[in-house]
Amino acid sequence: MLGTIAYSEHTVFNDFKQLFDLKGKKVLEIGGALDSDIILDSGVKEWVSVDPLNKNLDNGIIKRIKGIGSSISRESEYFDYVFSSNAFEHITDLKETIQECKRLLKKSGALYSHFGPIWSAPDGHHLDIEIEGEITDFSTDYILPHWIHLTYSQEEIREMLSKRYRIKDVENILQAIFKSDWLNRLHFEDYIDIFKESGLRIAKIETTEEIDYPFIYPNYGIEEVTIQEKLNKFHEENNRNYKCRDMLVVLVK
Repeated sequence: MLGTIAYSEHTVFNDFKQLFDLKGKKVLEIGGALDSDIILDSGVKEWVSVDPLNKNLDNGIIKRIKGIGSSISRESEYFDYVFSSNAFEHITDLKETIQECKRLLKKSGALYSHFGPIWSAPDGHHLDIEIEGEITDFSTDYILPHWIHLTYSQEEIREMLSKRYRIKDVENILQAIFKSDWLNRLHFEDYIDIFKESGLRIAKIETTEEIDYPFIYPNYGIEEVTIQEKLNKFHEENNRNYKCRDMLVVLVK
């Protein structure tokens, strides 16, 4: 089913609260930390945010925990809902995280997650690193051709990038794409399998191929059509989806 891009945590949250009545409910947020004012306006009884980058906080209604979603110190069936925005593509132990969410959800409770771009998307490399003292953004700096992370080897990409960047920066780019724990590198089919095997009922899955920025193809001497031909060959051989960019899933206990 066709959906939309997870533009921001605020827009994802607005969609979430349109679907579920949050008044008096306990909600677990996996990844990120939604603004306090927005949380309080929703009328929740308790909002617990878990993220490795969080600073521990407890002001009564809102609690922020520095930690990971696969290990949360709450009793079983504690939460009414689980909310997550643009985080599932980063969680390396996603299967275990969803199992923890299942444990923590009350009967008939729901997990709502909207996220992307996933690894198998055109810009699934999600490149956001510092190069020559400046933070780059994959949606504005156009360092990598779409799908290059899926169709070319690390050595081929190293040779390509060396035409434009210093060796140190090239190695940092390759580290970010292929070795960092910032991405889980799951393909579309991997997510579907994890959702199916979760033991939770899949109430909704929506996907989109939309890219919300104008893309300028970087010139490294590699033709865009060559990458597309490689991608088409991989698709024919593996029957994988390489166009889905963002996913929305609702799982119910």
